[in-house]
Amino acid sequence: MARIAFFLLIGTFAAGLFQSLRQANQRHLYALETDHKTGLRTQAALMRDLGRLLRRATKGDPPSSALLLLRMQDLWEILQTMGADRSERLVKDVAERVSQNIKTPHRIYRFSKSELIILFSATSQDQVASVFEISQKIGEEETSMDDIPLRVQIVAGSYLIGGTDANAEIVVNRARTGLSVAIENNVSYRRYDPMFDQKTAERVQLIARVRDGLARQEFQLFYQPKICLKTGQHIGSEALLRWFNHEGKMVMPGLFMPKVESTTLIDPVTRFVIARACENIKSGNLMSVSLNFAINNLMRVIYARFCNLNPGGRKLPIKNQRTKS
Repeated sequence: MARIAFFLLIGTFAAGLFQSLRQANQRHLYALETDHKTGLRTQAALMRDLGRLLRRATKGDPPSSALLLLRMQDLWEILQTMGADRSERLVKDVAERVSQNIKTPHRIYRFSKSELIILFSATSQDQVASVFEISQKIGEEETSMDDIPLRVQIVAGSYLIGGTDANAEIVVNRARTGLSVAIENNVSYRRYDPMFDQKTAERVQLIARVRDGLARQEFQLFYQPKICLKTGQHIGSEALLRWFNHEGKMVMPGLFMPKVESTTLIDPVTRFVIARACENIKSGNLMSVSLNFAINNLMRVIYARFCNLNPGGRKLPIKNQRTKS
């Protein structure tokens, strides 16, 4: 009897321990897969659900599903001006209203601070576009929050999952590629196209050749005349940067300048433009020349000024500086 009681005690203790561990694991998974600010499923939950969906597809069960990645473009401004609480409440409100208006089976996930992902049943691009139109319409509707009307601009990319898809991360990246192309082209929506990957790879390779292009003197300045509309006289010119590659073919500015402007490459490019324009002014007797500066150039100049730094990074004594307005 003593032995039986002893083993029963051990069994009860072990069962309690396993139950406690199971509950702790469930709480951990819930915390990991639930955004505590909005109650929405997180990116971790998306990858789990998407992985299960793709595994079923490999067993002969077609997925018949799509991903729609939504970005709320002006959420950052709302966060800055009205605080984190209102921006989080707005995200939750938009997600709830989108969910209420989508009739097809779906799940909505909080993918990042300003992004939502919708995983839903779909068999055609028309169905995917329909879900986007619903989401866009809801984003444009005003939401009253503490008597303050708010709205967000929705930009989206989508991917219709195929029977050969097996990697959840690749599927998500394809939806993000569609979103990136939509933002680059200043449109509200793009579905994924395999050509996007090729163009992105070409763009990356092109940007990597900018420094070599500067060293090989493949960049040139062209001067566009500026005419006074009142007198018809030539009053100056604007310097335009053009790139002719090693084959002598011109690389369209739209293919490299937007990316260059958002990276540190803008500094050597700007220095080249200034130096070449000064040389041309001196040698060609040009009139006043206007140069275009990227916002990153100006911000670095302002930052250096306020931090009392010279171009070499040495701190200057404040008493020797004069501020000009």
